[in-house]
Amino acid sequence: HTHSHHTHTTHTHAHAHTAHTTLTPSPQHTTLTTHSFKLICFPHAGAGRRDAFSVWSARLLEHGVETVSLSYATAASGGGGGGEEGYPATMAELVDALLPLVLRELDRPFAFFGHSLGGLVAHAVCARLHAEARPLPARLFVSSVPAPTFRHTSVSAGPAGAHAPLSPLDDDSFVREAFARGWFPKEAVENAELRAVVLPALRADMAVYDGYRAECAAASESKTPLLPLDGLVVIEAFGGGDDVSVPPAALSSWNPARTHITPGAGHFHTETHPDVLLPRVLASLRAVLAKRPPSVSMGKYIRFPTEAFCCHEIFERQAHATPDAVCVVDARRGSLSFAQVLAESH
Repeated sequence: HTHSHHTHTTHTHAHAHTAHTTLTPSPQHTTLTTHSFKLICFPHAGAGRRDAFSVWSARLLEHGVETVSLSYATAASGGGGGGEEGYPATMAELVDALLPLVLRELDRPFAFFGHSLGGLVAHAVCARLHAEARPLPARLFVSSVPAPTFRHTSVSAGPAGAHAPLSPLDDDSFVREAFARGWFPKEAVENAELRAVVLPALRADMAVYDGYRAECAAASESKTPLLPLDGLVVIEAFGGGDDVSVPPAALSSWNPARTHITPGAGHFHTETHPDVLLPRVLASLRAVLAKRPPSVSMGKYIRFPTEAFCCHEIFERQAHATPDAVCVVDARRGSLSFAQVLAESH
């Protein structure tokens, strides 16, 4: 792994003064250096083209994590098949549309974060990456959603039960039940104009959600699971203790040993309690980085404008451009600069 920066000294980034709690790096963990990780984020149902993770970006970037927020609507308009609104009609179609957007971001260690519907989408994308023998995320973070095959037995405040499909309901019943589950904004329930904006995207995404759960349940009954990821990806689940639609027992269906509940938080704890969630995410990513050798954890990918050169020519061009930058980290000799390695190669 080659390096394009001019020093390899581990450092702590300066923190901007904001109203939020400072996300202080834990001394026992490896410090994430600039752009060490990408966190590819999959939003909740009905997010449309809105960046549902915009409040995270600056805060995580201070700790070396670049946030990439995906949009199902954008992915669909970029060439995916779909339903009458232009949205993918099934999870498979949604993954087809998202995969090119995901693959172009895999230029460094990465993790997935999926909230609500996004947790299932991120999991399905992982399964597709595995099926195509592509790199898998270092962590799969899922939020406010039960595992695909989890069977709900509790009954919510609404008429349709805890997670009975919403798709067959008429608009009024759909809105009432979605609101009872904490998935529909209160201000849009009685506001006809706002409701007309929110409802189509939420309905389209919930059709994918309902169809996918039914598909996973059928596959589970036939003993042919759709998502054979056991042992391949570390999954961590996050949720709110007051989430009426996804109580702790449902959330822990992913991985009881790696389930984190925020007391007093609801379904959208990602927006109301980032000061609890983000340090946990960062700690997990630091733990991943700490297990990697220095040559990997300190490395940065370099994009070259052309592939017309042979490998040794590309190396020499980089060595002359950044002679003092760290080139390799050897267990016996320590860090070697580009200039040193080039001199020894001759």
